[in-house]
Amino acid sequence: MFGDLIGVVATAGNSGSIFGFGPMNKKQERSIFFAILCCCCLTIVVVLLISIPAGYYIYETYFICMGEPPATPGLVSDWDGYKRYSGLVVKYRCNFKNHHEVVQIVDCVSGEWKIVMKKSGLCSADPLADHPLTCQDDPPQILGMTRIWDGVTRAIGSSVEYRCKSDPKQDAIIMKTCTEFVWKTTYTKADSCDHLFKYDRCTSEPWSSTERISSDWDNKTRDVGTQIRLYCNSAPDAPVMRTVMCSKDHLWHMLADTKENCFCRHPVYYPQPIQYDWDGKSLNSGLLVKYWCNTAVGTVNFMTIKCASNSKWIVTERGLCSYLVDRPLNFTNADSYCSNLDSTMTVPKNFSELEAVREMLKEEKSFDLGCNRKAFVGMRENPLMQWVTDRGENSRYISSFSRMWGKLDEGRAPCAAMQRSGNWQLKNVFCSGGIRYCSVCEVDANNTHPMRVCPEFQKDCFLAIATHKGDYAFNKKACENLGGRLAAPVSVRVMTELVKAAKKNSSFAGECEYSYVALLSPKRHYETVNGEKVEYQPFEHVRVRSMNRHCVVIHEKNQFKYVDELCNLNTCFMCTIKGPPLGTTVAGDVNKLNELKEVGLLKLKSRGMHSVVCKKHWVSDGIGCFLFNNTQVTETEARETCRHHFADLASLSVPLDRQFIAHHLIRHFTGTDNLLWHVEMSGDIEDQDEKAMENDFDTNCTVVHLLPQFGWSFMDCTTKAAFICHD
Repeated sequence: MFGDLIGVVATAGNSGSIFGFGPMNKKQERSIFFAILCCCCLTIVVVLLISIPAGYYIYETYFICMGEPPATPGLVSDWDGYKRYSGLVVKYRCNFKNHHEVVQIVDCVSGEWKIVMKKSGLCSADPLADHPLTCQDDPPQILGMTRIWDGVTRAIGSSVEYRCKSDPKQDAIIMKTCTEFVWKTTYTKADSCDHLFKYDRCTSEPWSSTERISSDWDNKTRDVGTQIRLYCNSAPDAPVMRTVMCSKDHLWHMLADTKENCFCRHPVYYPQPIQYDWDGKSLNSGLLVKYWCNTAVGTVNFMTIKCASNSKWIVTERGLCSYLVDRPLNFTNADSYCSNLDSTMTVPKNFSELEAVREMLKEEKSFDLGCNRKAFVGMRENPLMQWVTDRGENSRYISSFSRMWGKLDEGRAPCAAMQRSGNWQLKNVFCSGGIRYCSVCEVDANNTHPMRVCPEFQKDCFLAIATHKGDYAFNKKACENLGGRLAAPVSVRVMTELVKAAKKNSSFAGECEYSYVALLSPKRHYETVNGEKVEYQPFEHVRVRSMNRHCVVIHEKNQFKYVDELCNLNTCFMCTIKGPPLGTTVAGDVNKLNELKEVGLLKLKSRGMHSVVCKKHWVSDGIGCFLFNNTQVTETEARETCRHHFADLASLSVPLDRQFIAHHLIRHFTGTDNLLWHVEMSGDIEDQDEKAMENDFDTNCTVVHLLPQFGWSFMDCTTKAAFICHD
């Protein structure tokens, strides 16, 4: 444009005329030329001023970001769908509920979308990360409306329209969009389809069409405030899985999510030897869990429970098993231990059950190592039913449970005799009435009769007499004429020696079917576990300490047969547990081991794992506390001192306690403290029970001697000795 103008001026100058004016001189032409030139410059300036701001807007329009911000799988952005100006910031978050942390930022820079920040790994916890980015359910059907959907598309961001059934050509009045894996209402036009909104009611279904739900809904009621209970299954006793309610926004909302009701609690746990096959995770309806006992003679079924439709454990099979508990307790605590395991102390009710117990104990290593070779069974002696000898003030007593050497025949008569054909067992017999029996006497060791038997454990000897036969009074007198007395089988050991004496005299063994012994019993009876009646002489001397020996153990030394024992002995014991009756509900989330800890029957804390706080001067082994006291006192004073501290005399029959005590003896006791009072008699002393029965019970107590080696002894209870208390 400017070149054309200059060209016109130049042409005019050559012709001597400008724009039709007449001829001009040189000065006039020069003035006009400069005027035109100034006008052109001014025009250029104006054009430039106008074009500068115009160019600014053109520049910005050119640098807007084209297209959409980049999509990142698993992330959702806050982009509004249309803004693209330079400097726009778009934030991305993990694509699942309740996760609001920004993990990526994209900016519009120089016409391009650029990632300016990205955090990796934060969306790895997405429970739906392995799922496709779609809604898993179909868009819901809405009452009275037509759903415009292709039946396939469920991608996040896709929408579905709903129109009135009465006028399907009308514009959509509801739109639902797949957002965060569920269909959410993103648009509602409430002024259309008025007949749908004139009532306060929910228009959608209470649950997804893909769910198989059992509920208490009548399939009709949708009024605001309507509550529906959804059940775990279709069984009549099924628990409630969740509760939904029609709210004022005409949508169904969850009131309570109780899906945990659809699973059973953890099955009950028992300590050893009871085991089960639960995998530690499964709790679904229909699950079976089997329990059994591992004993030395094999596996015995205890019970099987099933997770029922009401999410409770029901017993489907039951069994019974007896087992040894190798944790020394006294009889009272042992009985409580069994009770807290829903079991009872073992009482063999017949010979076959007793034989099964014997076989199990023979194979149990712990029976020898930690139980002193004896174990309580659930029988307690009635002191008024013990046998009593006829030795006056020195009478000896035999437990009514000691039937391993005395088979009693209904208690028909008050005297007792050994029967040869019955393997020399004891029988009740008549004392007189023409019956002529032999006898076994107990004579002084100075007696020189060649048929006598003199055991090492006592000073007297035994002699079986076959030359004279008569009734009880005759045989008693015959023994007295020999300077002795009728023998009293006060223990298994004594009974064994009497049999030896009877077998040693060949004429006696051949001629004497019955031989009187020094046992008397009037017509008093008690009923055994088998229902048999046995008669006994009642106690007459209540001061005799034997009255305390009215509990029963199975003793290895007596061929795993019954022996009466002190009830305060700390030893192992046997429990028999029966599975609950069929159909019984068994509580879940129960740990029988914890119940034992709570009642104080079992101290199972691992040594060193828990700090046990002891009183001053007491020493802890990590489980309990011990007081080492070298004050020389009597056995009664030692017990009273421990009781004052709410403790008992320590038991050295428990292996772990014995190791701990032995380790600390050197530190706490001097060489002069050779004797320690002990809480019980121990099976480590050979035949100590029999020895105790051979001595007066009211004058002998058990002590631990440290020299010449660690062991047990019997001492007069008034002896002075040190002691150890154990809480």
